Amino acid sequence: MTDSDYESKRSDLSPTHVVKSNDPSPSQLSEAAAWEVIGRPVDLYSERELQGVLFGELALPPTPDMATDTPSLRTLGIERPHPFLTHLLAYRDARGAAGDLG
Repeated sequence: MTDSDYESKRSDLSPTHVVKSNDPSPSQLSEAAAWEVIGRPVDLYSERELQGVLFGELALPPTPDMATDTPSLRTLGIERPHPFLTHLLAYRDARGAAGDLG
């Protein structure tokens, strides 16, 4: 997915749009909730963006190697629960269950 494709997706799936959709998917709801916690959309699979949010903006303790893979984030969520992490992991679970991994 190119940057312009992703930017288009961001505008199509803004939290306001998702809430107004007739039947949003669990992944859309989780994505919108995660975005609402931090006040803006981010790519929930982008290591660079997640590192900035998690370890910069939210000041969570860095995972080993600043990893943002799902197992590392699950461990972080147990050690330092945060609403953004909860929604991020729910999004990834929903996307994985749907067979759609970004």
